[in-house]
This record gives sequence, structure tokens and C-alpha cells, in this order.
Amino acid sequence: MTLLRGIADDRELIDWLTNYIFPTERRFVDENFVRVGTELACWEMIRGGTTTFVDMYYFPEAVARAVEKCGLRVLVAASVINQKSPDAADVAQSLRQAAEFVGHWKGRNNRIIPAIAAHAIYTLKPEQLVEIRATARALGVPISIHISESRFEMDFSQRNYGTTPVKFLDGLGFLDGPTIGAHLVWPTDEEIAILAARHVGVIHNPTSNMKISSGISPVARMLKAGVAVGLGTDGTASNNDLDMWEEMRLAAFLQKVA
Repeated sequence: MTLLRGIADDRELIDWLTNYIFPTERRFVDENFVRVGTELACWEMIRGGTTTFVDMYYFPEAVARAVEKCGLRVLVAASVINQKSPDAADVAQSLRQAAEFVGHWKGRNNRIIPAIAAHAIYTLKPEQLVEIRATARALGVPISIHISESRFEMDFSQRNYGTTPVKFLDGLGFLDGPTIGAHLVWPTDEEIAILAARHVGVIHNPTSNMKISSGISPVARMLKAGVAVGLGTDGTASNNDLDMWEEMRLAAFLQKVA
């Protein structure tokens, strides 16, 4: 998403996503867009000292090929979402393509780990989330998903499922397998215990969480509970850079503020 840097500032997550990012992606994003964007992202990450990253986007084949050339390590998660996207007409096609991508790259290069990305609980139906986990389990690969990123997601989960996002996913059996949870800004103490018990790897993205008004993730509480927490930038459209040094500084400062 480096080519979408700074495209929509001063917006909360759901406004930013549905009214700016999704429409822009449908209009402009294609395989070449992703290739060029990934090459630029690799240059920026190498320049800043990053050696390993997790990616969740469209045209994962283009991402993997770019990273294969640049020399970084990556977990490439092919996006599955219940809507028309730049590389699929619907959720069935996106999941089928994700499985094909995994089959092509699993074991091919030890620097490139293929995975499947379930976008979020508000862009996928419960039965689709169950199918994604079953597919990942059958293929022996991890899943990456946005979880508890915003107040909108918390309200959506309570309104539609009568519970919070982590508990909802756990009730589906979705967390029964290698899972990377992006953001985790609003987990309850009960949910933090679930994350630890299920060995969910959390990625904290402090700049992104501030830019799109998502909130302050309870990183100190998660670490104390034994949750594995990693650090990320999120994409440049919600940051607007891939500077891990800035993330380290802000991650520490935000916990002091909280």
C-alpha cells in the first residue's frame, strides 16, 4: 500500500476504509500496482533495518516474487474478503486463489512463508471464517486477521453476535491454529487470557492506531499475561511510513501515557 501513502488522513478506521481505501483499491490496484508498491516497501524497510515482515494484501504472488528478489523474509497472507476486490470477484474466488497461492509457495523458499488472511469479522460471515480456518488447517499454514482494532468493530460484534471479537472468534474455533492478530486495541482481560491460551501472535501498530483514531492497545497487560506481541507499522496508507524505529519509540511512549 506504499502507493496509497497519505491518501486519506484525518478519518476514523471505518470511514477511511469503506469510503476511501476500498473504492480506490477497486479502481486502481492491479498486479503491477502491487509489484511496484512492494518493491518500494522493501526498499524502505531495508533502509530502516527491518529484516522480516508480515503482509496481508491482494495479488500475493506479486508480493512473494518481489520479496524473493529483494532478500527480506516475509509471511505473505493472501487476502480473503466477502466483497469484490482487486483480484477476485467474490469470497469464494479469493479463498480458492489463496489456497492456490499457498500450494505454489509452501516449501519453495525458506524466506517466504505463505499464509491466508481473513480480513476481519465485519467483512466476513461466520461460516466463511470457519471455512478459512479449515482451509488453513488442511494446508498447514497460519492465518492473519485484523482483530479488535476499533470501537466500530467492538460495536459490530456486540450488535451482531452478542459478544466481543476475540470471544466470537474463539467460539467459532477460529483461534485453534496458528493465528496472527493485527492490532488488538480493545481486548478485555478475559480475551487477553484467551489470546495467551490460544498462542495468538499479536502485532501492535502504534502509529496506525493513532492515525485512524483506533485507540491505545493494552500491550503491557498482554505481555504480563504471556501473550506474544510483535511490533508493526501497518501499511503506509494508515501510517504513513514503514519506520520501525518510530514504532519502537511510540510503542513505549503510548504505554506510559496509558
